[in-house]
Amino acid sequence: MLTKMMKTTFLIFIAALTVIILCYFYACYEFGNIKIKEIEIASADIPESFDGMRIMYAADFQFDARNSFNKKALNKAIDIMNNTDKDIILLGGDYTNWEGKVIPFFTEFQKVKKPEYGIYSVTGNHDYSNHTLVLEMIEKTGIKNLDNEKTEIEKNGQKIIIAGVEDLWFGNPDAEKVLKDADKKDFVIFLSHNPDYFEEMASSEKEKADITLSGHIHAGQASFFGLFSPFTGSVTRYGEKYRYGMKNFDNHKIYITSGLGGSVFGQYVRFFAQPEIVIVKDRKSVV
Repeated sequence: MLTKMMKTTFLIFIAALTVIILCYFYACYEFGNIKIKEIEIASADIPESFDGMRIMYAADFQFDARNSFNKKALNKAIDIMNNTDKDIILLGGDYTNWEGKVIPFFTEFQKVKKPEYGIYSVTGNHDYSNHTLVLEMIEKTGIKNLDNEKTEIEKNGQKIIIAGVEDLWFGNPDAEKVLKDADKKDFVIFLSHNPDYFEEMASSEKEKADITLSGHIHAGQASFFGLFSPFTGSVTRYGEKYRYGMKNFDNHKIYITSGLGGSVFGQYVRFFAQPEIVIVKDRKSVV
């Protein structure tokens, strides 16, 4: 006959197991529940021709593990991208976790409909497992890569600048080179896969960028109800500082997306780190 203590221990075990199972199923659900996150950037630097422009930003796809490729999840993200109003698409790197999934990923990604002003990218740390192949597939897919490069988007004789840098961990990011010809009055969107690079940029470089868009952290992939994540230490030197969302440091703005994918021990899960596709809405402000 079970003693009272044994019964209590058994009930605690059952309760704990139930919570773990429920959390796991919720984490699987959240992984597939992609949200559209809209943010607004108001700046006097935005030319009138680009007032109201909708910029789509997506990063950290990583719908693969060593022995699997979550084609269904990727196609769901692609459907959302195709059915969301935008004028341009920017990609923040980390397209796959594993080299062997690079070609399958970009084969599917060709289904993304190119908007009026095209698709631009930078690469992330996971893309360096075979960087040459990733760059080759980016080009084949009709995407213009901006690792340590910039491009100008023109409309009605006015322009905005999209600039990007290589990955902080495995590349040689060079904001000074990329932004040297940009004027402070230009409207500049700056792409850096790893938000830690924001710490290394000079104030003069940050002043030229109206907003920096980053990813890499996955909002921690799993967090304590969105308050903090115990896992950020493995991907950033700055703890919770750049885990997720819009940050404003000395009037220098950086948005860190939670990204879309990322597998944990082969499991496609997220916990209070909901995947997202970002829409940046440009609004011209009065000085």
